[in-house]
Amino acid sequence: MTDISEKLKQYRLNSDAVKALSSFLPTLERHLDGILDRFYVHVQSWDDVPEMLKNSSGLDALKAAQKQHWVRLFQGHFDEEFLQRSAKIGEVHERVGVSPQWYIAGYNLIVDELLNLVLKTYGKDPKKAIPVCQAITSITFMDLEVAMSSFVNHSSKTHTHNAQSDFANQLMDRSVNLSMSVNEAAISNASILHAIRNVDTDTQQIAAAIEQMVMGFQTISENSTQVSRSSSEALETTHNGQDATREAVESMNEIAHAVSTAATRVDELSHASQQIGEIVESIEKIASQTNLLALNATIEAARAGEAGKGFAVVAGEVKALADQTSRATDQIRERIDNLRDEMGKIVFSMHEGTKAVANGQAVMDSVNANMNDVAGKIEAASKSMDQISAVLDEQTEAADNINSSITGIANNSKHNVEDVKSNMVAMQAVETMISEQMSTLENFEVPNRIVRIAKSDHIIWKKRLADMIAGLEGLNPDELSDHTCCRLGKWYYSDAANELKNHPAFSALEAPHERVHTLGIEAVHLYNAGDVEGALAEIAKVDEASKDVIRLLDELLAG
Repeated sequence: MTDISEKLKQYRLNSDAVKALSSFLPTLERHLDGILDRFYVHVQSWDDVPEMLKNSSGLDALKAAQKQHWVRLFQGHFDEEFLQRSAKIGEVHERVGVSPQWYIAGYNLIVDELLNLVLKTYGKDPKKAIPVCQAITSITFMDLEVAMSSFVNHSSKTHTHNAQSDFANQLMDRSVNLSMSVNEAAISNASILHAIRNVDTDTQQIAAAIEQMVMGFQTISENSTQVSRSSSEALETTHNGQDATREAVESMNEIAHAVSTAATRVDELSHASQQIGEIVESIEKIASQTNLLALNATIEAARAGEAGKGFAVVAGEVKALADQTSRATDQIRERIDNLRDEMGKIVFSMHEGTKAVANGQAVMDSVNANMNDVAGKIEAASKSMDQISAVLDEQTEAADNINSSITGIANNSKHNVEDVKSNMVAMQAVETMISEQMSTLENFEVPNRIVRIAKSDHIIWKKRLADMIAGLEGLNPDELSDHTCCRLGKWYYSDAANELKNHPAFSALEAPHERVHTLGIEAVHLYNAGDVEGALAEIAKVDEASKDVIRLLDELLAG
């Protein structure tokens, strides 16, 4: 059973009632204009009359529409279209501000007029009057119920929509502000994550460098210990050398003394040899005189003849002895001369040896002094190496502590990275909920909806760039929209923005909005090319341009 069939049954609008209405239609058409005139005169006397009922052109339109409606009712064409028309009447009355009280009161006036008309027409014939009155009552109540149901339904929707729109209007700013705050926080988190990652990388490098430094300290310390040990051994060797040098100096002194003594004795021997030479010279002179005497004796013996033969023999023997003595003295002289030559050489060598020993003593004294100096310096170097070793031990311990601290920092950096990531994941969940809420709010009639949402859009755009730097999102510059294709750009270059185009902030908005997109796309190009610093510089420019965009959007919203 259809809705109209059910309603006709409920209001007892059967064929007899439709027939009664149809039979009364000619009478109604003759009197309907007068009824409607009286109706609107009466309505205009009420307080707070809607503007539409005061306007003659509007009033004429209402009369024509109402006349057509009453004629259709009495024609008895009750179908789905009838329900739609009646529902539309209730919706229109609700939209123009006619209250249910007014509508019902007006209906009451027309029903009174219709019933009076029936009684005047069929007053003496109740059989004709009663069916028509019953049919009028049924049709008017059904029409009133459909219109009022539509009125109330539309009013409820209107009030609900208005309430929702008011709520959406209030919630829009809160959602936009929340979205901006959350995304700004997300940008900060992304920046912190990027910075912490850099710190983590630097810390790992510092930790590695310090570990190498500790190893270097340990190596230097070991070398210093070895050098100190070698210095100690060198010092001991130097002391031994000093002892040996002192012994050598003492030996040289003894040698010098011995050489000096020997040189003295050789000088004495040379003097004795000279005296021997003098004695040999005397002997030589005696032998020469003896030889001369023997020659003279021989001559005298020869003169003596036979008597001198014995003397001649003696003289010959003397001469032979003198010759032998002469030869012996010659040999002695030769040997003494040789001895004196050798003794001269020995004396010269002794003097040279004495000089050499003296020079050796001077050298050994210098060596001893140098050894003492070397020993002092080695001892000082050894003490310095001991001090260096002690300092290196302290530095190694300090470096170990620093390394432990750096390792702790590195571990904390890793934990911080994970914490920030967890925070960002939670923030992303909040961002998703806010985004869903913003999408829902877009369905409501909220003043300056696009302008308000655009504020959030620009912070989200900055966040995507920050996420890119933090390694949380990869962006393809070829897939990014320019300033004409984003939500704000589509609105800006459309007729929807006409009512704000005369605002000073509107024309000023285009340039910074274009820079936000152009600089952001350039930042993506630089980042993808590996130039992180260049990308960060462009993002900083995006931030400045975005602040101008937000400021100008606020000025547009302020009116």
